[in-house]
Amino acid sequence: MEVSRRRLHAFEEFIMHDAQEFLLAILNNVSSEIKEHVHEIIKNNITSTSENMATYKRTIPEFFIETLFQGKLLSEVVCNECQNKTCTVDTFVDLSLPIKLTKKKTSKF
Repeated sequence: MEVSRRRLHAFEEFIMHDAQEFLLAILNNVSSEIKEHVHEIIKNNITSTSENMATYKRTIPEFFIETLFQGKLLSEVVCNECQNKTCTVDTFVDLSLPIKLTKKKTSKF
């Protein structure tokens, strides 16, 4: 926990955080660290022109964290008058879903 507090500034103070916030913070930190190392390797191995750097940055694949934990939400809005359709794609890592509560059945012996 001490290492987490030092690396994840949001957890420095003793404020209540839930497991989901902690997991997201760790995943973001790991992803950032990996990307920094990959960019540094690329930077050291190519001729350092801005065009070359931009090209290589576009070719870097999504990392395992994004591949495993990231989803995409497609939103579509259609105009009732002209039927014009607008679509947007938003990425997310967590998704809040309503949970329907059901009454427990009591067992009768």
